[in-house]
Amino acid sequence: MTISSSYLALAGTICVGVGAQVFFKIGATGAETTIAQLLRVSAILGFGLSLASVVLYVIVLRQMSQSIAFPTVSLGYLLITAIDYFFFKEPVVSPSSAG
Repeated sequence: MTISSSYLALAGTICVGVGAQVFFKIGATGAETTIAQLLRVSAILGFGLSLASVVLYVIVLRQMSQSIAFPTVSLGYLLITAIDYFFFKEPVVSPSSAG
């Protein structure tokens, strides 16, 4: 069984997007002002990874139906939640208590 290049690019889109969010979180931690946060190396890396994720997603959409690609990208939300919980020690709030 082989995995097509479009599915590999989709996995790359998700992983790069998750990496961008991690760098944004690192940049936000302890920043005194918004400008200071945006000028941190980690935030700049986050912007670069976000751009790379968008480029990969456009490549994916050339080869794959959006009805498959778009819902799959939402797996990134689950990965970010796990990273926030295990690495940043943030609480995971149940949807019913979030309002």
